[in-house]
Amino acid sequence: MNSYMKLMALAVLLMAPMPVQAQATPSPALPEIGGATLVGKADIVDGDTIEMSGRRIDLFGIDAPENDQLCEAAGRKWSCGQNATFGLSAIVERQWVHCRIVTTDADGRIAAICRLAGANGPDINAAMVRQGWAVADRRPPAPYLAEENAARAAKAGIWVGQRRAR
Repeated sequence: MNSYMKLMALAVLLMAPMPVQAQATPSPALPEIGGATLVGKADIVDGDTIEMSGRRIDLFGIDAPENDQLCEAAGRKWSCGQNATFGLSAIVERQWVHCRIVTTDADGRIAAICRLAGANGPDINAAMVRQGWAVADRRPPAPYLAEENAARAAKAGIWVGQRRAR
């Protein structure tokens, strides 16, 4: 194999998302479950779901409107689900994403806290709630309630009007 081929093979291996051990200290409000981290470039599925290496990852502790969901503000319906998806896309912007697995269900679906640019980078889940594109899960440990309260007060994202219109 010539040098060029070896270099290309190495580049492909380095760019592939792969699980690594968590290096960051977990948030004190969250249980330490699993501890594994998935790292890579994320594809956006919807406002609270990403995909890396063919694995779907739910953003832990938040719920965004579905892609086809409509909201209402000032008597007009608008595509809040699509806007939530665009919001997540704008936050991630093809950066490296580090997702610490919090739970895995019986079907193998992963829920994780995802961060940008490293295990200690900005919390993507919190950013979605703070920008008003998702609501905080109320079940313990409910880590994003403060961000939701701030978004509501600012009338950001879905909080500009009534949430669900359908």
